[in-house]
Amino acid sequence: MSTLRILVVDDDRDFAESMADILDLHGHHVDTALSGEEAIEKSKKKQFDVTFMDVKLPGRNGAETFLDMRRIRPETKLVLMTGYGVEDLLNVIIETDAWLILRKPLHTADILKMVQLVEPGGRVLIADDDTDFAEGLREVLEAKQYRVLVAHDGQQTFDQLLERDDIGILILDLRMPAKTGVDVLQGLRDAGRALPTVVVTAYAPEEAGFPETMPYLEVAGILLKPFDPDHLVRLVGGCGRKDRPPWQMSRPQLRATGSVVY
Repeated sequence: MSTLRILVVDDDRDFAESMADILDLHGHHVDTALSGEEAIEKSKKKQFDVTFMDVKLPGRNGAETFLDMRRIRPETKLVLMTGYGVEDLLNVIIETDAWLILRKPLHTADILKMVQLVEPGGRVLIADDDTDFAEGLREVLEAKQYRVLVAHDGQQTFDQLLERDDIGILILDLRMPAKTGVDVLQGLRDAGRALPTVVVTAYAPEEAGFPETMPYLEVAGILLKPFDPDHLVRLVGGCGRKDRPPWQMSRPQLRATGSVVY
């Protein structure tokens, strides 16, 4: 694991220092800021790989602070921290392109997992009940040097995602036995397990049971079968790139372009 430069922004001094201690023990260089103004000043002097930002800050809030920081350091990644509901912050995430939201109280494992997402690596899990299709995807991705796992029903998919911590990207069919893809996403969301997801389906998203208005923070895109494997490789590669968020918000109205829905 490489050393990262991390900024923790929270007006709770004890919380910020405790989080900094955790990250420091794992070999990272950590600064803290107790206000948005202090965070902006520190970002002028130093480039950070990732910023953990409390949403509710005195004066300038977390979203406003990060937008100012982005103008100074466009490549900085953001993880928002909050004790409030995710849905209430939907517009904030869209506005800032935050990677995701961590709900307080935070656990050490959650913090470290988010740091690892800044770095390349992690396995790809393909979840599809069509064995030939799944094995075909495996061959495409392994040819690009990805490490790949395969699951053939929704329950197996869900269990692997909860049991393993080395899965970095999920490729998910919406229609599977035992649990549907939507059930898997809802279960992961309820369990607080978030990761970049590429949905693959032979149906239009609404026909496959994917609710357009539900704010799935994990979904990076939807591929409509049959699709060009190069589209999949680009989406998976985009999830792992360090110059963009590993996943983006799916907007309330999905738009189809070729075989890819954004």
